[in-house]
Amino acid sequence: MTPATLDALNELLTAYAFTRAARFHVAGLGDGWCELVVPYSPANERPGGILAGTVAMHAADVAFWCATKTRLGMEDGSVTSGMTTAFLGPTRREDLTCRAEVLKVGRRLIYGVADCRAAGRLVAHHTLTYARREGEEARAAAGHTRGGADHQSPPRALRPAAPRSRRRSSGARSSEAEDPVRRAAAGRRGLHPPGEIRGAPTRTQRARRSA
Repeated sequence: MTPATLDALNELLTAYAFTRAARFHVAGLGDGWCELVVPYSPANERPGGILAGTVAMHAADVAFWCATKTRLGMEDGSVTSGMTTAFLGPTRREDLTCRAEVLKVGRRLIYGVADCRAAGRLVAHHTLTYARREGEEARAAAGHTRGGADHQSPPRALRPAAPRSRRRSSGARSSEAEDPVRRAAAGRRGLHPPGEIRGAPTRTQRARRSA
């Protein structure tokens, strides 16, 4: 595991357009926390000269992303699973500072919070949940050691098909039972056609036979 450092995280933020364009900068970090600075830019203002709320949400998400790497290393591939935001006040023409903290690292999920401030005032509070991808990375690595293909269990055995002769004989019996000519011939011979269940003779039939 490669430990997260100030230089490593800032290099990470400049390596991708979605953070490089926002000019995010990591100002501090520790075990399970990270502090991010968002410089003021007129491009981030909404009508009325107020900082757009999406900027605070973006900063909180990226700050928490960096905070998870202080616990799990730079290679960690966890991604955002859920996020809720409460806007508590406006900010105008001021830099934004966002501090994120990891509250719990579970086997599948990571829970944390983030606070955005402007000149010391709390302007937004966020709760975040990240989904860990450690299992997927481990499976990918295991598949790579086997020649670059993920291991797959063999397919289930299929039920063997019925023999051809059995299918033909079944079809023959059904066609014979449906053929009226064969049914009439079988009746003259005193036989019942295949597929037909013959019941006991009635009293009238027994009288005719005795006569």
